[in-house]
Amino acid sequence: MKKARLLIAVLVCSVMMLGIGYAWWNDTLTVSGTVETGKFDVNFIRTEFIPAAYGTYLLVEPEIQDVQGNLIKCRIGNLYPGAGSILKFQVKNDGTIPAKFGGAQLTLTGDEGLIPYLLVEGNYTKMDTDGTYTRPADAFNNITISALDDKLNSSEILKGYELQRDEGVAFEIMFLMDPEAPNATMDQSVDFTLELDWQQFNRP
Repeated sequence: MKKARLLIAVLVCSVMMLGIGYAWWNDTLTVSGTVETGKFDVNFIRTEFIPAAYGTYLLVEPEIQDVQGNLIKCRIGNLYPGAGSILKFQVKNDGTIPAKFGGAQLTLTGDEGLIPYLLVEGNYTKMDTDGTYTRPADAFNNITISALDDKLNSSEILKGYELQRDEGVAFEIMFLMDPEAPNATMDQSVDFTLELDWQQFNRP
């Protein structure tokens, strides 16, 4: 009898231990959460092309033909010596992650003989996240339109430029027909496409 009782006690203890072990191996801890990625979005905003006085001359047919993200297409028409016009535009980081300038590319079409006489002057202003503007000391002036992208790519202007969230940069670029341009360059037009490439900037 004692042996039988001992066996029963051992069996009961074994079952209890199995139950505990079963509970341990089936206990589950669940953690719920959401992971969201950032948004990269840098665009041209507030673009306009206006005639500009230079002496007594005006350029009467500037035109913005298209604006797509970081690309702007323009036409400058009715050119004659002394004519000028100002292209105004802003670039803003509407995304949630920082952006770094990757390069400018300018494409010109039209009368190639006119291009050397189409001069460029301009300045740019940084727009901070609080809406204030800071004008850098460096600007560009008295260069030909064909050198515009090289100038923008230089360390004086946009090379290494960074835009944090809600930051922007505003440009005023004056296109001026050289007053000494020959008569053969009158009544011509130039089309150009300016593309500003921005890339995701990862902080270390």
